[in-house]
Amino acid sequence: MHNIKSCRFFPYTLFFYRPAGTSRGILYEKLSYFIECTDFDGATHYGECGLLKGLSIDDKPGYEKQLNRVCKAIVRNEEHLINLDDWPSIRCGLDILSQAQKVSTSETRDGNLFTEGKVGIPINGLIWMGEPTFMREQIVRKVEQGFRCIKMKVGAIDWKEEKALLEEMRTLGGKDLVIRVDANGAWDGSTETLRKFDTLAKIGVHSIEQPVEVGNHNDMKILVRHGAVKIALDEELFHYRTHQQHVKLLDTLEVPYIVLKPSLVGGFEACDSWIKLCEERRIGYWITSALESNIALYSIAKYSYNHQKPGMFQGLGTGSLYENNIPSPLVIRGDEMFIDVSKGWDYQSLRS
Repeated sequence: MHNIKSCRFFPYTLFFYRPAGTSRGILYEKLSYFIECTDFDGATHYGECGLLKGLSIDDKPGYEKQLNRVCKAIVRNEEHLINLDDWPSIRCGLDILSQAQKVSTSETRDGNLFTEGKVGIPINGLIWMGEPTFMREQIVRKVEQGFRCIKMKVGAIDWKEEKALLEEMRTLGGKDLVIRVDANGAWDGSTETLRKFDTLAKIGVHSIEQPVEVGNHNDMKILVRHGAVKIALDEELFHYRTHQQHVKLLDTLEVPYIVLKPSLVGGFEACDSWIKLCEERRIGYWITSALESNIALYSIAKYSYNHQKPGMFQGLGTGSLYENNIPSPLVIRGDEMFIDVSKGWDYQSLRS
């Protein structure tokens, strides 16, 4: 950051249109923090710190105190001197803020086919947890909307019900539908879990995210070696901060995929580190938002486009969840996220 006249942070509560079921309970609202900077040219820029209660490793006392330090350092052009290894969502917020300032200056060009609105990013449709009837309604709607990849949470309701929903999804979506499931650490390395993997394989499931709880490497190794479905690490990544730790985790577990959430792993530089290691090991990856507002989603989408692989679906479809989201140029057409260049940003809700 440079040329900054003033900087402040403030909390902002996003309200869901309807309660959202997750493995950590029902969500009615989501708290984010925004860093607002005004430069000497009068332009104002925003960075979003996508703190996720109960999941972010920086969901701890001292968060606002740390944000206050960062804001003071930005004005002094000394934010690079603050160690944010233990504050990944703040680190990501700074990345988003820096990106916003750079693209507003004549010295940096942000033009590509995505930002010009000419191509979209393929995304997965997400099935929220709830009663089987509600989940079935979501599946039907996603298929009708043309989603080629659908992700469903498992481990929250009866396995027979989940199995039936996945079988129905396969029938409705056809053989070419990419089905992902996410257990959020609900399973283990038991024989019963291996049988569930066999069932998922028969249905034609592409992958399962985080089947066992974080840190349970013994069971994870069993499932990687003997499970019939490929595994993607998700929450496991949040707890490894250094390059050496990244190397050890990937080489220990030898998973075929990882899921990158910039707000939770420490921003775009941290994602770059993971991606480099994955490409060296031929490990696949995709990028996912984590219930941020449109401000962070916009930056994460641009980052995702720069790392898009043929046939890969990113997890970016969370921007339409909130009744008080920040109006933006982001739109979803079919199963792709686009930037509508005819639309602009409206920050009035943040400034009021």
